[in-house]
This record gives sequence, structure tokens and C-alpha cells, in this order.
Amino acid sequence: MSSSAIGNGNREMSSPMRSPRQYFSRNFTERITWKDLPMEKDAVGMSTPAGIFYFIMRLICPLAYVYIALILLREITDALPFMDKFISNYLPTAYLVIINMQKSSKAVEVWVVIEAIFFLLQQFHIRYLQYKNPLEASLSAAPISSISSREELWNQMMENIMSGEGPIAFIRGWFFDEKFEDITRYDICDWITWSMFEGRKQEHLVEEEIRQLQRYLQQLEWSISVHLFGIEDEQIEISEHSSRENSVAVHNVTPCLGIRKRISKSISISDFTENRINGLFESNYHSDSSSECCDTSNKSDATQVKLIWNSDPLKRSEPKQDFHFDETTHDQTPGFFTTLYENYKDNHEEHRHRIEQFENMHPVQDFRNFVANRAHRLNEAEEHARIVASKAYFTLVDRGSSFDKRLHAMSEVMQNQLTDGWNSVWKMKEKLETANVVTSRKKALQQQLKGYKMLLERTVYSNGDSVPTKQMVALMQKITQSNEALEAIEHSASNAFLKAVGLDANHLMQRKAPQRYAKYNEDPILGLATYPLIFNIAILGITDGLLRRMMKKRGFQRHFIGSTVYYYHSGTAELEEEMEEDGPLTPIVFCHGIGIGLIYYLNLIDELLKLGHPLFIPEIPNVCAFRPWQFRKSILTPHGVVSTLTAMLATHGSMKATFVGHSYGTSWLSYMCKYAKEAIAALVFLDPICFCLFYPCLTKSFVYHRPDPGSISYIIKTDVLVNWTIQRSFPWQRINLFVEDIPKGVPCSVYISENDVLIPVTTVLDYFKFKRAHFADLQDATFEHLSRGPVNVTVMRDQVHGDWCSCVDACMTIADSVRILTEQSEFGTGNL
Repeated sequence: MSSSAIGNGNREMSSPMRSPRQYFSRNFTERITWKDLPMEKDAVGMSTPAGIFYFIMRLICPLAYVYIALILLREITDALPFMDKFISNYLPTAYLVIINMQKSSKAVEVWVVIEAIFFLLQQFHIRYLQYKNPLEASLSAAPISSISSREELWNQMMENIMSGEGPIAFIRGWFFDEKFEDITRYDICDWITWSMFEGRKQEHLVEEEIRQLQRYLQQLEWSISVHLFGIEDEQIEISEHSSRENSVAVHNVTPCLGIRKRISKSISISDFTENRINGLFESNYHSDSSSECCDTSNKSDATQVKLIWNSDPLKRSEPKQDFHFDETTHDQTPGFFTTLYENYKDNHEEHRHRIEQFENMHPVQDFRNFVANRAHRLNEAEEHARIVASKAYFTLVDRGSSFDKRLHAMSEVMQNQLTDGWNSVWKMKEKLETANVVTSRKKALQQQLKGYKMLLERTVYSNGDSVPTKQMVALMQKITQSNEALEAIEHSASNAFLKAVGLDANHLMQRKAPQRYAKYNEDPILGLATYPLIFNIAILGITDGLLRRMMKKRGFQRHFIGSTVYYYHSGTAELEEEMEEDGPLTPIVFCHGIGIGLIYYLNLIDELLKLGHPLFIPEIPNVCAFRPWQFRKSILTPHGVVSTLTAMLATHGSMKATFVGHSYGTSWLSYMCKYAKEAIAALVFLDPICFCLFYPCLTKSFVYHRPDPGSISYIIKTDVLVNWTIQRSFPWQRINLFVEDIPKGVPCSVYISENDVLIPVTTVLDYFKFKRAHFADLQDATFEHLSRGPVNVTVMRDQVHGDWCSCVDACMTIADSVRILTEQSEFGTGNL
């Protein structure tokens, strides 16, 4: 990427506002495949017992088809005696097998046929899900956000990004560590649109959203300017161990200022190599990240450079240089050649009209004047374009160099060829026919597109909640199809122009393909595995059938709220009698994560039962593997989750509860924090995915890595519905949680596994450190630590995601923390 830094000016007006039709998302030229994905970290392969077992299980379905083929051969030989001799002569091995199969069990044959049918049904289900519209799934998972809520989310993101690893590393992370100079303005706009606007495309934005997108782009360019070049010297504020609300810490800006002095006022970022950009990043932030993330000591002696972040552009610090992403042809409306033909037609019509009005005309001379006049206009436009383009050209090519001379000579030859070919009378009729077709089709499509955009404008924010998702998606698809049709007309006009002037298309510069980024909801769902029916029944029998018996033995009752199943335990009667005078006990709600179901959490459930409080445990079916009958529509929306949990509590006479969530279950806690704060007594997050979710770590770990076939988690990560949930029904904007979203005065504790590969552990810990959370290790999670706030963070050393569930001591510590936080809420002490 070649990006320019130009003089300071108004931050919000540094780039011209774009009209809605100029934003049109192009599809990636190549689809990502399973072979493109790297293996997950520390993978051991299929050499383990688990890997060998999974391999054998997956062989059952192909063997079933072989067995069915042998059954068919046996039946053919029985029905056609002459085939018996043929098979015995030419397929002796198959003939021996067929003879032995005469004594095969009918039950085995029936089971083999059922396995084959079940395998086909699974494959059809996968194909069906792959062809479902990703946008429909995204909008079904959560409605379109309001302008204000999206603005608030963006400001909190920018605050976190600038206080963390910086905007360059953040952007490159989403673009699979692509060279920063190769990322263009179009790529950034497309990424912002997809990530901040519910997975939509750029042409699906209404006027207000496009203005919002433009602000986001400018603010991102501002943050990169500050990161690369630093701020004006007089605006640097030195502060000792103090943090302000709405302020962002930028550590050690001085190294950037030293480099900045060697940079001219007009600069191209392409002059920087990737290593120098990374060097700037490391010099700014590496020294701070090397410190212990969980150090609880107050470093009051440290002097830090702080930069004020404010959503108001007038209150932001001015960078020494301004950075702007490079524009490409993707940023422009595809209309150059169609406009050329439109002008050709208009000029021809103008000349013909003049001939019809005046009698004393000389057709040949007037036509020459017409051609000369048109050539003059073309030269004027070309001269203006040359002046504008030369500024960008000489930032890439040295003036007067041999490369510059070769390009100039080639452009002169091509210019003469184009001018002579286009201005000639030859094939004028053909040009006019093309102009008529192009003009009529373009006007019809533009009128149609205008109507669609007007309808979308009324739909999105006026009555968007009342419009069915499928209807809204159909409207957006029509807008995309109209834009694609306009681009097709432009392409046909381009081909006609090249044919008219006798130029080969290979002589033109080819359009650069958009950069790929982690656009997980539109990428195909890869790596899905199908297992035999008997294996599904066995796993289901353990994770559901056996679970019901074990939960019933522990005193749980199984209930339904709508389509959601939950287990309820009323608590210990003795403890209830002791607490009668102080009112009813606060219930505890535990929301599990992705896995094989609740049976994996029995150690924690047993410890929570010992607390004596009423216990609610809802099942989240879409993240429980081996539930093939579950449909994608079983995934609850954020408001559906809140309604289910509050109704579950109200059914048993409770209005508040302590909520405990693990992994994906913390998304349900996030929904409660945002939409039902009054129902929360205390919060416990275990391996939370909801913090710093706008970083690409979770997406790249789960979606863009091949799971290790030698690990037990392989069967979970290859499950169909689990992958659909993460790639198609994962409204990260609603799930993402900031400390400010946690209800004030509510005791809150966060437990993070040190070696978790699904979440960005270092980034999350740095975020809580920036928010002045209190840190401790698991063995030091005492009452004093849990009383510190607004949030306290406990690090589980040497643990990976969810492994603590098999450790009884860890479960006891977590359960004791739940007790302490619940008591704090009951007695109104809260966090200090």
C-alpha cells in the first residue's frame, strides 16, 4: 500500500464525503479452502489414541457403503445365475465375500443402510447450511444497531485500541498479518462496514450510516497518524499514575518524535518498509507489555505520556503528519466507459439537431468541426486529469528517471492510438448503437437502484424492527444485484471501447483484487465432520441420558421455558431456614460454554450445590455438540436470551440472581448486563469471550485454524451447529462487553486461564490493567481480593481454556468466590 501523509487540517473534512452508490463491495477473487488454514498451535496430529479413534469412527460410513455394494452384488447373483460365473471368474475376492455374506445378519444389513442414509442426511444438511444467505443469518441473530449505540461502541473500541497494541497491529491482525502498505482505503471501508454494520455490505448502508462510516475511517486514519508520527510537542501532557475518563494512554511516544524529525512534510508511507512500521510499533509498546500483566503494585514513580481520546475532532491532539489510506479503482463508481459513451451520444445528438435546424449547413465540414470540438473537450479533461494524477504519480516514480521516461513514451503512443481510434468516423454507427444500449440500460438500472435505496432508507431506521429479516435481506440483495449489473454494463462498455480503438485489453492496468480479511460470516464453513449414527447415539446417551439421571439424583428438576431446557434446584433447606429472617437466598444461574453439554461441568455444579442457594442451569443447545436434530433457528437472539433468563427466575419467584458464565456462556451474561441490569446481583466470568471481542483472536483461533485431530476437542470444533453458531449467528457487537457496561455497584469477578488460546489473554489482561482492576492468582483469590473493584481479575496459572473444570480445587475456589460475591450483593457491601 502506498499511503500519503499530508498537511494538518480539519480532521473530519480531510476526505471528501462519498455518495452511497460509490460504496460497492466486491467479492474476493478466490474462496478460502480447508488446505489454506494452518493447524492450530501445539497440534499433535492423529498419532494419539483420540486421533486414531476419530479416524476409525469416520471410516464407518465409507465401509457401510462398501457393505451395501456387496449386498447389491449378492442380490444380483441370486437373481441372475449367469452373473455368478462372471463374478467368480473376474472378481474372485468379491465372490468369496459374497458367499460368506449369505450368512450375514439382517440386523447388521439394516443398520448399515440406516448409517448410509444418516450420512447422506448429514451431508445434505451441511450443503443446505452452506448455501444459506450469511446476511440473513447475521441479521436474524441480532437486529440492526442504532446510530448512537454503534457510535458508543466505536469510541470504546478506539480507546481500547490506542491504549493497547495500537491501530496498525490491530488492523493487520484482521487482515491475516498482511503488509500494512498493501491495505487500501477500500479494504478498510469494507472491513469497517462488515464489522460495525452487522455483516452488511457497503451498498447496504443508508445516508446516515455512510456519514458514520466516513467518520470511522477518518478517526482510524487519525489514530494511525498519531501512532506513526506522534503528536505536536506542545500537546503532550505528562501525567503521573493518573487515568482520566475518556482518556487513552499512549506509552513512550518519544521514539516516534525522533523519527518524525527526519520525515518531510509531504511523505509516502510506502517509503517505510514493513520492518520499520513494525519497529515503530515495537518501540512504542513492547517495553510496556514486557512487564508482568498481573502485577498489582502501583507504579506511581513511572512517568507516562498520555494522549487524550475524544470523539469530538476539535478536542483531539494534532499529529505532526496526517496519514491517509490509498484510494483504488474500487473506491470509485464503475462508470468511466459508460459515461464516455453517454457523452458520445449526447454530442452526436447535439450535432444532428443543429443540422436539422439550419438549412445552410455543410455536413462534411460541420462533422469535422464536431469531431474537433469533441477532441478539444477530451484534451481539456485529459489535461486536468494529468495535473491531478501527477501529484500521486511522482510520489511513486522519481521525476526524470529511466522508468519515468519509459512510462511516458508508452503513454504517448497509447494516447495517440486511443485518440485516433475514438475520433475516427470508422464504425461510428456501431459506436452509436453501443451508446444507445449502454445509456438506456444504465438509466433504467440507476432509477431502479434509486428506488431500492429510498425503500432501504425508510426500512432500516423507521420501521426496521417490524420488517421481516428475510424481506430486508431480499431488498439488500436487489441493491447488490443492481450494482453488479451496473458494473457489468461498465465492463461491456469497456470492451466495446477497446474494440473501437483497436486496443488489446491486456494493455490496460488490471484492477487490484481486494485484500482478504477475517470475514468469517461470509467465508465457507470448513472442516465439518460427520460421524456415524451409532457414535452420535452413544455420545448423546452419555451427555444427555446419563446427565438427566445424574442431575435427578442430585435433586434437580428439569423444566422448559419456551424451547429452552433448564435444570432447577431449590437449594439446601437447612440454610434456607437459617436465612429466613434476612429474606430469601439469592439464586445462582450458571451458563455453560461450547462443549458436550453440562456433564463436563459436574465438578463445578457439585461445588455450587454446596452453597445451598437455589441453582438454575439452562442448556444452550446450539453450542452442545452431537445434537443433530437441533435447527439453526434454535439460536436465541440477545433479547430472547434476556427474556428466557428473566422468565426462568420469575417462574420460581426470583427477581435477581448471581450469574456465572463460562466461555460462550459469558455472552448470555453480557446480554443481561446490557438489557436487564436490574436482574443482576453479582457476576462471575470464567474464561470470558466477551471482553476485547473486537480483536481477531477468537475468530482466527476457532474459524481459521484446523483443529487438532489428536485432541478431545476435535469433535466439538468440527460439529455442524457449533460452527454455524460461531460463523453465522455470532453478533459480536452485542456480545462484546466493556467494564462500563457492567452495572455499577454489582460485585464482579473475572477468571482467566493463563494459556488460553481462544481469547487474547495478554490483551484482555492489559485492558483490565488499564481499567485499574485488582489482580491475583487463583490460590490468592481471598475475600480481600474479591472485595476490590469495580472488577477483580483472577489468573489461573498454567491452565488452558476450560481445563480447570476437571480440577476439583479450582472448582472449589470458584464456588467460594461465587458465595463471597453473592453475600456482598445480599448485604449491600459491593466492591470497594
